[in-house]
Amino acid sequence: MERILPQVVAPLFTPLICAVIVVPLTLVIIGPVTSGLANAIAMGYNWLFETAPALAAAVIGGFWQVIVIFGVHWGITPVVMANFDMHGRDSFQAFQTMAVVGQMAAAFACALKAKQRGFKTVAYSAGLTGVFGITEPAIYGVTLKLKKPFICGCIGGTIGAVVTSLFGSYYYAYAGLPGLLTIVNAISPENPMSFIGELTGVATTIVVTLVLVFLVGFKEPLTKQEETRPSDKDDVTAPLRPR
Repeated sequence: MERILPQVVAPLFTPLICAVIVVPLTLVIIGPVTSGLANAIAMGYNWLFETAPALAAAVIGGFWQVIVIFGVHWGITPVVMANFDMHGRDSFQAFQTMAVVGQMAAAFACALKAKQRGFKTVAYSAGLTGVFGITEPAIYGVTLKLKKPFICGCIGGTIGAVVTSLFGSYYYAYAGLPGLLTIVNAISPENPMSFIGELTGVATTIVVTLVLVFLVGFKEPLTKQEETRPSDKDDVTAPLRPR
């Protein structure tokens, strides 16, 4: 539209024409197709969970944050909603919580172990954001940047999710941002072990991640002074050589 329309009217009519085309297309074709695909994925995940709960938990707890890196994690929302619609509960978010807690714990571990005051502040802030279920600051600002802490968080999430699966934990209410504060969604009078399993999984994830980060360690990012400091090869005090 921007290439076809005159430049004078393009800013006004391009969004309008795009909306007129895309909205009916979404309602008639894209919506039903993605809804059917989401239901199929939900059935596939539920089959894996019913067949091998620990394996399903390990996959979600270990690889969920990898999906977040590529920014396609919101695509799982229809799958979760389909589970609530069909069964009134969902195990996916119960395991997803462990993956989130793993990166939160990894960020806090980096903050505790780091020596640079500026990096400590960034890591603490990222870990605090992770408490509310938002791991992007922890991933992009701390754990993935340092590489090893990200892997430690994924391992902690894997083990925590497997532990959670042993208790038969589910989420009985949808959580927009699964994390430490949404574990109460696992409470159910019909399944009292669900919440206990979620608590145990969270504790396991935090402990394993903290221990791994402290054992494996990481190389702190360079400070601004270190980045601008000349190397031995670039000795600014050396006399200039004639050409």
